[in-house]
Amino acid sequence: MREISAFTIIDPLTSTFERGNPDSLGRTLISNYDLRFEYFLGGNELVALSGYYKKFTDPIIRQQLASTNNEFQFINVDDGYLFGIEFELRKNLEFLARPLANFTFVTNASYIFSETQTGAVSEFDVATRPFIGQPEYIVNAALNYIQPEIGWDVALSLNTLGDRTTTIGSATRLDQITRARTQLDFVASKAFGNIRARVSALNILDSSYTVFSEYKGQDYIYSDFKRGVDFRFSITYSFL
Repeated sequence: MREISAFTIIDPLTSTFERGNPDSLGRTLISNYDLRFEYFLGGNELVALSGYYKKFTDPIIRQQLASTNNEFQFINVDDGYLFGIEFELRKNLEFLARPLANFTFVTNASYIFSETQTGAVSEFDVATRPFIGQPEYIVNAALNYIQPEIGWDVALSLNTLGDRTTTIGSATRLDQITRARTQLDFVASKAFGNIRARVSALNILDSSYTVFSEYKGQDYIYSDFKRGVDFRFSITYSFL
């Protein structure tokens, strides 16, 4: 609704203004083509390879306006496309050693190439760009330990993704890019009858959240901060 709103929204955290575009913003049409190969290894084990292609007509982008304020608006551009390849694996580790029977490794990794067509009107503007928010690669991985007989459920998970365009620039503005980052989380829980204790450490690596623009090999930082490591502990009781 904010994309077609008839007013401007102020974000106090980033000191930016987002202007709605109710007069000219139109819907995007997408044609999807998918091909997937799956091989089941037994139980819930799986190895899979997927390929997909998406064709966009009138995709919507978030563009920074050429104004004195830090102002943005959603607009349509002519067309765009996206091509991706994904690998997925879910495998129990008992084949390495019998003591690892309760460990499972899960991962999926994607490489994505995306492109939208725009009009180049200055040295700050380029004819093609990746889609907003679309990184070139995404990798998820997790090592799980589950032993329901004694109530243990433990997971160490990792997520990493590449640079992604946050905002498309204009004739006098550079594109804003969110830098690649990796997040590592640890969660463990133990059941004691109807009581379950849970402890977690999230964002262990505490990678920076950085938004920047690049011009002639030089990075210009818009924001750069860390969220810190998030520790949590909880106890729940089930009546069932």
